[in-house]
Amino acid sequence: METDGSRPMTDFEPDPARARSGSRPPLLPWLLATPLLIVSGSALCGVGLARGLAPYAALAGAAALLALPTAGLARLGRGRAAATPIAAIVWCAAVLIALPAWFPGERAEATERGLRTLAAPTGDTSARALAGLARNFVDLFGEHGGGATRARPPAKTSPGGSTPGPADAAQSSAPAPARAARVEPAERRPAAPRRPTTTILPYEGDSTSLRVRVDFDGPVIGEQFEMILDTGATLTTLDHASLSRLGVEVGADAPWIRLRTANGMIDAPLVLLDAVWLGGEPVEWVTVAVCDSCANPPIAGLLGLNVTGRFRVSLDHDRQRVELAPRRRAGGSALDVGQWLEVRSRAVRRPTGAVDLALTAANRSARDIEEAVVNLSCGEQTFAIQVDDIPARDERTTEISLPRGTDCSEQSVTVSRGRFLLDRF
Repeated sequence: METDGSRPMTDFEPDPARARSGSRPPLLPWLLATPLLIVSGSALCGVGLARGLAPYAALAGAAALLALPTAGLARLGRGRAAATPIAAIVWCAAVLIALPAWFPGERAEATERGLRTLAAPTGDTSARALAGLARNFVDLFGEHGGGATRARPPAKTSPGGSTPGPADAAQSSAPAPARAARVEPAERRPAAPRRPTTTILPYEGDSTSLRVRVDFDGPVIGEQFEMILDTGATLTTLDHASLSRLGVEVGADAPWIRLRTANGMIDAPLVLLDAVWLGGEPVEWVTVAVCDSCANPPIAGLLGLNVTGRFRVSLDHDRQRVELAPRRRAGGSALDVGQWLEVRSRAVRRPTGAVDLALTAANRSARDIEEAVVNLSCGEQTFAIQVDDIPARDERTTEISLPRGTDCSEQSVTVSRGRFLLDRF
């Protein structure tokens, strides 16, 4: 029909007001859907990473598992503008609720691990913070494995191998062989303290060359490497290539130590790794010496006393396995902390004969030191001085009075005990 000289309007022409109203994006549904998409995608990504998928493969798989079902559900909305975000909310919630039925005890851990990988470009600090928020969020869906952690079974060793060249990080020589399998992140946090249990690690080789598989945690990525269990090595070692796979860089200000290897004395820089896993048992904040000559691929390095010293170690040669029982006092090692502490002292003798001592411990690491015990030798006398709460890349000074007559004209200091601030597990 026609009206007052206006142009004809057909029944098929849309109403401009209605078109403008329908074009508005469904903002609220998308605001609700976006966090669920991120969290559920992180959970699926973390599950894939825990099973050895490369990060890009885990991300692609998670995206496909979210996008395809969401698109299918959205078609039921018959083209409504809010159909897609509502479908995303429904599907993501279903994934988070059902995930523990398929992967018991992994949901919170997988979510945290996946989000740390997704948020890695934003920096380690923000990635950790976002991962922690995501973990708290999924816990709202109930405790069906959301907060529990599944102990990792002992890694299987691969048959065969070659004999690597000798190497030693304290006093011994290292041989080796076998294939190292790649494994992804290793972010684990048990919900409650566990009783000390014996960990079993299968090994290859003989009593002079025990080859075991060990998981290492970098800032974001975890890897499994084949290592020589070396009871003569003071510090654990890894080569530059293995550290690069973990995303660990050797800092320009890293401390250096001298190592005695089968090829002679070498100078090696140190790095601090988030954790080393012996089966399902974590050792948190481990000092590692960077030693290329201590590796002979596929052997990545030596497993030293700063890790194995936390356990009572026994060998079962009949079954070819190493049994590791945690010691009562765990969670600290002077071998680790002592490498990062610079200790200086100043003694002043008062007219009364007493001696005032100011002892300063400087923490060169990027991790807070919860406590350290420094043995100060003044002549024939030795004093154990405890220094607590030494901030990362900072120092703490303790002032004490020594007995009258103490001769501190010649002093020497050693770190007898120490512990980094432990909060990852």
